[in-house]
Amino acid sequence: MNKTVNKLSAKQVENALIKYMNISYGVKYPSVKEEDGEFTLKFKWKRKEFDQEEWDGILSYIKSMGFKLISENNHYEGNYDPEEPPEWVPTIKFNK
Repeated sequence: MNKTVNKLSAKQVENALIKYMNISYGVKYPSVKEEDGEFTLKFKWKRKEFDQEEWDGILSYIKSMGFKLISENNHYEGNYDPEEPPEWVPTIKFNK
């Protein structure tokens, strides 16, 4: 395992993804949280699935950082009430 991975915080992982994806804001902006050594990456503002090539690139980048994927779901499901947040957004779980 990559020893650098053990030192990365959720914010550092989030910043690395922002740099990799070459974004500064918008619907593709990632949100990374860490709890008990497990990271959860959500694209809270994304209102549809990623195209497969882009999704595969994100997964590959996370693995190249030395992380192990736990689960991934490139699914979007809107809420019936448009003023409420979506039911589901593209999400990736991974650990050190």
